[in-house]
Amino acid sequence: MDASAQLDKDDRIVGVATVASQTAHTFGISRLPPRPVLLIHGTGDNVLSHACSKRLYDMYGDDLGEKTLKLFDGDDHHLTQNAYEVEHMLFEFVQSVLELE
Repeated sequence: MDASAQLDKDDRIVGVATVASQTAHTFGISRLPPRPVLLIHGTGDNVLSHACSKRLYDMYGDDLGEKTLKLFDGDDHHLTQNAYEVEHMLFEFVQSVLELE
């Protein structure tokens, strides 16, 4: 079974969060809905363009599930200017998808 087909059947995957995503071999993102996805990227990233996260956002589809794209203006690949906010966003996302209080 290929990884994409396995994703459809895997109930352990309740959501996906990415930081400074790449787009190679990411076609499976279209099989994530209705699971939520959070994509975080800096627009000043000179390792992987923020267009990668934008492309994944678009590949996820419309009206199929919750998707969030947060671009930090001018921030780098490591999101060093916004590290605390990124950590907070990730913790909130995990808390939400795992239904923790």
